[in-house]
This record gives sequence, structure tokens and C-alpha cells, in this order.
Amino acid sequence: MTTTFLKKEINEIIKTHKIYVLPALFLFFGFLSPLTAKFMPQLMEEMAKSTGMIIKYAQEQTFLDSYAQLFKNISQLSFIIILVFVGAIVGEKVKGTATLILTKPVSRTRFIISKFIAAMALYTFSYILSIIACVYYTFLLFPEYSNDKLVLSLLMLWGFGAFMISATIFISTISKSFTTAAGLGIGAYLLLLASTAVPYVSKYTPGNIGNIGLSILQGTTPIEDATAPIMTATILAGLFIFGSIAVFKRQEI
Repeated sequence: MTTTFLKKEINEIIKTHKIYVLPALFLFFGFLSPLTAKFMPQLMEEMAKSTGMIIKYAQEQTFLDSYAQLFKNISQLSFIIILVFVGAIVGEKVKGTATLILTKPVSRTRFIISKFIAAMALYTFSYILSIIACVYYTFLLFPEYSNDKLVLSLLMLWGFGAFMISATIFISTISKSFTTAAGLGIGAYLLLLASTAVPYVSKYTPGNIGNIGLSILQGTTPIEDATAPIMTATILAGLFIFGSIAVFKRQEI
């Protein structure tokens, strides 16, 4: 029954705009990141010349600049992740389809977990597309395209998105309308960004996973610094999923 319901969730994703929007955005920014890193400095210099100003970049751009752009772009896409998946549970409740589904032998636990797995599948597929595009164009545009910390840093960036999905599922579960869910999602996103600016909290907040991953890739931060935010994100993600199940079991559908 769990497999059947999961297939239903995946089929619904395929039939909706989600299957196009998220992969297309990730793929676009995967291509755009190395192109921006390579050509933006030259473009800025030319634009400055047309206004009589002189801008000269001190260093030649490297593959690290390409991935810096990718990390920045993917981190910003977490806002889109919220909007795409925030209706996962609340949408079913508002439309009444959750009532129909739960009259069958489908437990509420399986309902939540299937929603989470389906969302993770789409996100992971989209993320892989962006990585392939970015690595390929970085390989074409720069003398070097990788180092021994690239895989770890990219896994950390993926983990940040996984954390955002778990939080979004929880928000969708506790909300009674899509408007409320979207508002809470946006508020949570802004709070997560704000937490990275608080000196002590920034060492532990999941919002800093992407920044630390990039710093590790650039060689300016030791790998050990990633332990605290990764553990925080993992614990919170588990609490969000278990919390979603616990809340959903007590809700009247």
C-alpha cells in the first residue's frame, strides 16, 4: 500500500506544473552559474568603459567562482522549494481528497512519509540536473573544474534543500489554508536567513550549511565546522517529519 500511494504521489507530480518548474529552474541556474562566473567580470568592465569608469578585477576567475555562483543561486531557490511543496498536505485537506484517501487502508503516517519521499525525489532529480549542467560548463570554461572537497560541499548544499522540504511539509501539515501555509513558509525562510547573521547561532543554524559548504570547497573553513549545522539540520528535519505525523494523526479531516 505504501508503494502504491507513493506511485500515486509521483504520478500527481508528473501531471502538474511541478515536474516542469523545479527541474527547469535548477537546470537554468546550473547552466547560468559558470557562465556568470566566467563572463560577468568582462561584461562589467565593458559596461564601465562605456560610462568612462575603469574597473579591473584583481584576480582571474576560477572554477571556485563558478561553484560560488551555484551555491548562491541554489540557496535562493529554497524559496521556490517552499512555494512548490507548501501545498502538499494542506492542499489535500482543503480540496477534501485527503478524506477520500484516508478512508482506504492508508495510515496517516504513510500519507506524510509518501508526500515527503515524493517531494525529495523531485528535488533530488532537479538538483542533479543543476549539478551536471554546472560541472559540465565549468569543465568547458575553466582550466580546472574540481577539487577533493567538491562532492562533500555539493552534498551539503543538497542537504540544505532536504531540510527545507522537511520544514515545508511540517508547515503544510499544521496549516488550515494555502495562504497560511505560504505565509508561514515565507516567514520561516526569512527567519532562517536572519539566523545566519547572529554570531553564536550562525555556527549551528541549518541556514549556514550552504555557506560553510562553499567555504570548505574554497579551503577557507575546516571540514569540522560543518558538523554542528549538519547535526542541527538532521535533528530538526527528523522532528519536523515526526511532528507532521503526530499533528496529522490528531487533526480532523
